[in-house]
Amino acid sequence: MVADDQNRRRITRRGFVRATTVAGAGGLVLGGIGGALGGHASAGGQTISGGPARGQELRVVLAAPMTGDAASWGRESKNGALMAIDEINANGGVLGGTLKYVEVDLGDWNDPANVRQVFSRIVDTESPDVIVCPAVNAMGPDLDVVADAGVLYFHASTREDWRTIYHKNPQRYWGVFQCDPAETAYGTGVGQFFDQLVNSGEFRPPNGKTVAIAAGYDPTGSQIAKTFQAKIKELGWEVVSFDTVQSGQITDWGPVLSKVRQNSPSVFFTSDYFPPDNAALAKQWAAAPIPALVYQHYAPSDPDYAKLAGSAGNGIIWSSVLALLVDPIGNDFRDRYRKRYHTAAGWSYAGGVYDQVKLWAHCAALSGDPKDYRRVARTVEQTPVRGVTGCLYLDKHINAAYPVEQPDPTLAQPQIIAQVRDGGHTVFYPEPYTNGKFQLPPWMPKG
Repeated sequence: MVADDQNRRRITRRGFVRATTVAGAGGLVLGGIGGALGGHASAGGQTISGGPARGQELRVVLAAPMTGDAASWGRESKNGALMAIDEINANGGVLGGTLKYVEVDLGDWNDPANVRQVFSRIVDTESPDVIVCPAVNAMGPDLDVVADAGVLYFHASTREDWRTIYHKNPQRYWGVFQCDPAETAYGTGVGQFFDQLVNSGEFRPPNGKTVAIAAGYDPTGSQIAKTFQAKIKELGWEVVSFDTVQSGQITDWGPVLSKVRQNSPSVFFTSDYFPPDNAALAKQWAAAPIPALVYQHYAPSDPDYAKLAGSAGNGIIWSSVLALLVDPIGNDFRDRYRKRYHTAAGWSYAGGVYDQVKLWAHCAALSGDPKDYRRVARTVEQTPVRGVTGCLYLDKHINAAYPVEQPDPTLAQPQIIAQVRDGGHTVFYPEPYTNGKFQLPPWMPKG
């Protein structure tokens, strides 16, 4: 973790000013320097306290995979939610109402029947004032259950099809908010990044502008790979191979890597996002690499990846549209998280779910009545809020990615692109949310 600690000190003055003033479009900074603004939300310098919620219990239900192949994300989500709830309660709650944490194991988030059953149980038995959730892979049943129940639901499923679902029927899904950008931002953003890396001279592709793709076989992985393929072709690159892999079930990458080595691309791009899969790939790649950059979607950001991949992960490039920023606000959260849990926070769901709870609490207070869910939803639509993962501006019930979808970083969450380096991570895109520069991985010839 020495590399991460050193990188934190490289935040520029411009980055600090932007980070602490990014809520200037009517938003509020949450989780900033010196701790979060708790339940006493401030609007125009006036403290909001008391009101309809005083003395009431406000139930925050976390629906997360606490068991199964995504349990590490569930643990991170739980930690982030509890941090936010405890900070808010320590500052008086929301309009005097005390937040109660309720945990429901989502279990197999790939099974639509299970997802429907879990969310039905939540609305039937848990009386949620808000449901927060890292993500649902089998998205759909969750949306319909909460829409029928008329409750608030904040998730980070990173899905373009949510945008379509909402816009087809906004009256039905008024209480559902996707608190991160869609997965299409990944393919477009990473494609543009690799092209810029070549055009700037930072990377001289040994075999021209060629790329091999391994697409994860699930809705998110497939969409990311297809979007990346379309963007990279548009930019003049050649796709020399395109394989599909079963996400969450890969122990042997031999057949895929054999094809990659035969085609000798300059970039190898994968959209499988499960840490064990990607750690296995890193180890097999390190055993017999070729001179190509390797991109792994999201997985290296998870703490379990470092444990599984070890030094084989060094040099791997990854990105996330939901990421703790390497700025004073993000780093303050990291410090508080480590002090509380005696371990480092992952890059996505700890901060992402923390932001969900803080966003809801702030808007519930501003609305004047946390129990009036429609009023709270309208407040969310109108209120940009700066969290530890960037600005959440959900006027369209989905966030935008900076810079690929929204050029104004004060109205979006940055899509960061980073590299595993000496057990830590160096973020080199986009400015001003960076703490270092791109380097060729250790298996690439220098010069």
